Amino acid sequence: MNFTKAFAVFMQIDSKEFTEDEKYEAIQQVLDAATINSITKKQVLNVVSWLFNKQQKYRWHDLRKNPTDLPDVPHPERTWFEVVQEDNEDCIPRATMQYDDVLGFGFYHDIFDPVSLGYVDTEFTIAEEEGLAEVVAWREIEEFESEEEDEVKE
Repeated sequence: MNFTKAFAVFMQIDSKEFTEDEKYEAIQQVLDAATINSITKKQVLNVVSWLFNKQQKYRWHDLRKNPTDLPDVPHPERTWFEVVQEDNEDCIPRATMQYDDVLGFGFYHDIFDPVSLGYVDTEFTIAEEEGLAEVVAWREIEEFESEEEDEVKE
């Protein structure tokens, strides 16, 4: 990436037009520059804020240290979390589960009518009901950006 593009990406850090990798590369190039006279304090703080928010969103939440640090999601049936389960802290890959603000971590199951083949209802089963260990830590799963999506942007 040339410096002109890096500067443009840096100035528009919140834009969805650029990939995460492009943003990180742009930040590094601007930091490595000999001078950055035309970048304002507000623009630098905007980049710092973007980095901080990204780190906060995808950090691990250890429920052993803070049991009330639970997910707050508007559409829980469509949201998955990477979780660490009790006595399985070193297991990789990690499990993924959904979260219900009343019942805890587990899985939503859609119920279909075998006659009409239509959707009837949704039920939630907690990890314990599925025979799984208790969740001791969780984090949001970062959204995937495919290279095909990147090519469409260009």
